[in-house]
Amino acid sequence: MLQGIHRYTPRQFRRAIEARVFGEDRVELLGGVAFVMSENPPHIVATSCLLDQLRAVAPPPRWFANKEHRLAVGSWRPVADGVVLRGPRSSYSTRLARAIDVVLLAEVSDTTYARDVGPKLRKYATHGIPVYWIVDLNRRIVEVHTQPYEKGKLAGYALCRIYREGESIPVELDGEAAGQVAVLELLP
Repeated sequence: MLQGIHRYTPRQFRRAIEARVFGEDRVELLGGVAFVMSENPPHIVATSCLLDQLRAVAPPPRWFANKEHRLAVGSWRPVADGVVLRGPRSSYSTRLARAIDVVLLAEVSDTTYARDVGPKLRKYATHGIPVYWIVDLNRRIVEVHTQPYEKGKLAGYALCRIYREGESIPVELDGEAAGQVAVLELLP
């Protein structure tokens, strides 16, 4: 019986997925550790709502809005619940999107808030992802983090704005106004 945590390189992780080591489970690689992603009805519905809203403000071919999208962020392979990438979609048919491709990344948080606001936030900021949303289903709010920074061993976002039910989030993509998303449209 193995004890402890097995650490993967991105190549080992890809091979493990191809070999179906994790079965049907959706997994992401964070800091060398494979995390199984849980699925529950509120998360499933919120992720679908998120995709609808992102597609409305980020139309193709200039943008590629997607859900449950695996990214290459340094040695991490997170699966973003929602993402807007610089398009067109065909740009990603032979490679994973990298941090430089991302203009907006969103995580739907119900059981993963500590991970979403902790290591993921720091990793996304370190790699310069310009806009990071946390759709917090428990508190029924959306945190919008902007202005990533990295100073020595510290990384984060200089600004965090909280949007509540009844409010709308102004969406900017590459510094241009793209529309608004009502918080209520993101919550199940």
